[in-house]
Amino acid sequence: MIDTSEKFCGICKSVKFAEEFNLRSESKDGRSYKCRDCTKLYNKVRYAEQRDHSIMHGLCATLGCNDIAYFSSNYCEDHYYKKVAIARMGSNQYGDALRDKAHDQKMICVVSGEDLVPGDNMSLDHIKPKSLYPELNSMICNVQWVTKWVNIAKWNLDMDAFVERCVNISNRYN
Repeated sequence: MIDTSEKFCGICKSVKFAEEFNLRSESKDGRSYKCRDCTKLYNKVRYAEQRDHSIMHGLCATLGCNDIAYFSSNYCEDHYYKKVAIARMGSNQYGDALRDKAHDQKMICVVSGEDLVPGDNMSLDHIKPKSLYPELNSMICNVQWVTKWVNIAKWNLDMDAFVERCVNISNRYN
């Protein structure tokens, strides 16, 4: 049964349908005193303030985490690798494996040999590009840590094609 009753939002001062308010067992009518739109806005502002405070004090920008930020990434080590895992592999379950891979590489780019600094020049590369091999997107054996520059230059090439192009460029200017 749909609740068609109305309720007053104490924040935006408007009358809305009761179903536009989150459930809250502590209140008399079982609904929050502020509507969902106001709750979203409040949480967005609160999160931004907390994030700014954390960054200013060198702490992880993830809400509720008080660990020290990892290098210049604005996130603690755990949240940094989880964030990269979500963005590049589709799930934070790969965060620990990505951390292990970075440490196995001794925080050195496998292509250029440069030091990798999380949040600064570190980028996750799919050895076989996910645009050409989508089935390999979440395979740990298909990723490597490289500098951002290398990842941009490599783009959607596999390693052999990338190296071949680099050799051609080098030969042209030497």
